[in-house]
Amino acid sequence: MADDKPICEICGTEIVVGDLCANETEMGMVHAECLAGAPVVNDEGEETDAPLFTYRWDGKP
Repeated sequence: MADDKPICEICGTEIVVGDLCANETEMGMVHAECLAGAPVVNDEGEETDAPLFTYRWDGKP
């Protein structure tokens, strides 16, 4: 549905415009803070030393 609000699958709260987010490989968009301490993986699923890619959610799907 177009009116569904995104929910962070980790903390269970709504993701609102301007929230700092990241994509988790199985859950999709979540709050970046909720991934604190979790390993970062590359496209092949291997752990990497690369920083976590984060972005401000703009409300667009």
